[in-house]
Amino acid sequence: PISTPKPSSAASVVYMRLVLIIVVAGDPEARDATLALTVGAGQLREPFEGLSHLTEHLTMAASNLEQKAIDFDGVANAYTAFDRTVYVANCAPRYIGALLRSVSSAVSPTAAEKFDASTTRREARRVDAEAQSLPSGAALDLELLRDRSVGPLSKFGPGTRYTLLPPKFDRDGNGADRAASYARKLFRERYGLRDATLAVVAPVDADRLASAVVNAFPQ
Repeated sequence: PISTPKPSSAASVVYMRLVLIIVVAGDPEARDATLALTVGAGQLREPFEGLSHLTEHLTMAASNLEQKAIDFDGVANAYTAFDRTVYVANCAPRYIGALLRSVSSAVSPTAAEKFDASTTRREARRVDAEAQSLPSGAALDLELLRDRSVGPLSKFGPGTRYTLLPPKFDRDGNGADRAASYARKLFRERYGLRDATLAVVAPVDADRLASAVVNAFPQ
């Protein structure tokens, strides 16, 4: 079920049960341990604008991943693109096992049960606040692509309070329940390991890194 080829470099590639593709690299010159988890949820495949972005926010909030990374002497962040959502985090090398377990927990099948209406309404406001700020970097590239498109791409975007909590569904205060339900459904359909790729770089032996990943992602 698991293979760990050993090329001439310090990198190893791990295929876990032919589902989650993992790339690990032991880099003695790296200062921190850094990981990036990519899942198959993006703006091109969502029932209304901003749902994937909202799900990204809910995943970070429900797992408390930002605070956990801080506890491990690092930081965590995420972004949603047209075809994927990427979670990025780093930590002191000695905490890489704990950080991997935290990320695994954040995307576990049961994590969506924590997407409640109160958290959804709060995170929808945060998505809206991001939409009001000037985009930069990858977010700017996405906005330029969308704004210059005349076909299907022009219909997608990062979302606002009005696309996530439309007044016609929120008059009775149930808009957040509706959005949370859609987010849970999207999470269960698109956050499965079959659509995921994990990359880890750390000043740790590649075989030890591979073992830490296998222990953190037992699915």
